[in-house]
Amino acid sequence: MMKKFEHGGAVYRAAHEWGVDIDEVLDFSANINPLVTVELLNRWTAPYMKQILHYPDVEYHELKEAICNYHQTNREQLVLGNGATELIHALIRYLKPKTARLTAPTFGEYEKALCSVGAEIELIGTASECLTVDLDRLFDDSEGVDVIFVCNPNNPTGKKICTDALKEKMSILHKNTTCIIDEAFIDFTIEGEKNSVVDMLSQCPNVIILRSATKFFGIPGLRLGYLMSDNQRLVESLTETMPVWHINVLAAGVVIEGLKDKDFHDRTRRYVDTERKFIEKGLEGLGIHYYKSCVNYLLIKSPIRHPLDQAMAPYKILVRSCENYNGIRENIYRIAVRTRMENERLLFALNRIMEETTC
Repeated sequence: MMKKFEHGGAVYRAAHEWGVDIDEVLDFSANINPLVTVELLNRWTAPYMKQILHYPDVEYHELKEAICNYHQTNREQLVLGNGATELIHALIRYLKPKTARLTAPTFGEYEKALCSVGAEIELIGTASECLTVDLDRLFDDSEGVDVIFVCNPNNPTGKKICTDALKEKMSILHKNTTCIIDEAFIDFTIEGEKNSVVDMLSQCPNVIILRSATKFFGIPGLRLGYLMSDNQRLVESLTETMPVWHINVLAAGVVIEGLKDKDFHDRTRRYVDTERKFIEKGLEGLGIHYYKSCVNYLLIKSPIRHPLDQAMAPYKILVRSCENYNGIRENIYRIAVRTRMENERLLFALNRIMEETTC
């Protein structure tokens, strides 16, 4: 039976429960780019503000061109979505799989979408205490498996699959099995696009790659995602099922400008890498166990027995409990990588909570 899945980023609920303004909530539960500011978004969206007076381009020519230029793909391989989650559900409704495989733990919307069509789901546990994805078990003997979901880097673990190993599995995938590879956080890895398998699309028509602009460009309130596939029939069918004007002009503008801003990409990767290591060092100093990650979030084992998310409330800090993820032990929490000042606040709060617990 599927666990009830709730997402991070519940800042409105937290603000209401804590009796504070939403701006007072420090959200470590959502994995959003810490370098995105209101000023940056204003700069990116300024050229598109007048477009609010008009309906969006139904073909989204400029947006598609920007995405295709970035990935060196073509428009016939691209489907846009109002966030990657919309595409996950649209894909599963289209494919109607009877059987599916996915890693446990992983992003909960895969299982939710599969359950909505009555698919039989096989959960593949991680290969070790390090929470690495077991590629062999996930891909081997795939005949009779309609869909395989791969989240790379994985959410919530932050573990990256070896690109060459994944490409090898893709190349021997059973012809009747569709592999959906979610690269929502690939841009946060220090190597960025070098970790992507987009270059394999033309060789693997039964592979679909999902990307999310929401996280990297910091627009959870606007939302934009897309998928890429060399399966022409799938691309055309999904495009036809999407509602007209489902991408707003500001989300499109952010992605068009953001994809061109190479300096922003480089700064983000360096910053996330530096700040994640800062958090890791701080956790080590506090004696808190954590799991190595390569992106803008990591898992920690709570240093206290009672719920850490509740203990964080007096400090107005949100963390993500992982109790509703399959394949994760109790008392594991996911924390995002934020700015230096905010990361210091997190470590300070953890230290105080541990002191209060031992008193």
